[in-house]
Amino acid sequence: MFDHINTHYGVNACIGRRVIAYGKPGTIVKDFGHYIGIVSLGRIAAFTGTGDTE
Repeated sequence: MFDHINTHYGVNACIGRRVIAYGKPGTIVKDFGHYIGIVSLGRIAAFTGTGDTE
């Protein structure tokens, strides 16, 4: 899981990891291949990891 994100961006994305996405706290919940699924404020969104997450 998260092979593309981890390799391309040099991070360690995994299910359950807490992140900041677009300035809001969230949790990684799904691997969308080239994107990660993050739940933030009760909504799920896909992020690319292009500087919009911490």
